[in-house]
Amino acid sequence: MSLIEEKLVVIAVDWGRLFEVDRSEASAVPPELEEEITRLPYQAIECCLTGVLPTGTEWTDAAGDLLWDKLCESDNLFAKVATHHFSL
Repeated sequence: MSLIEEKLVVIAVDWGRLFEVDRSEASAVPPELEEEITRLPYQAIECCLTGVLPTGTEWTDAAGDLLWDKLCESDNLFAKVATHHFSL
């Protein structure tokens, strides 16, 4: 991202959500909190489902909500890594 752009993409590492914010609304982590914040492990991991496709051309909000509900109802959640890459 160039320094002249007006927007930033921020990831909430506790939820795993991406947000677009105005550069004027963003600020650096204060130095006195940096060590405390960065020593905690991330609470969210970006992932996707391999081999699972929507019935149409794209996922609906209802399908996403159903998947979320099913995952949250489960006492056990198992995953197998099909491939991996690092990105921010």
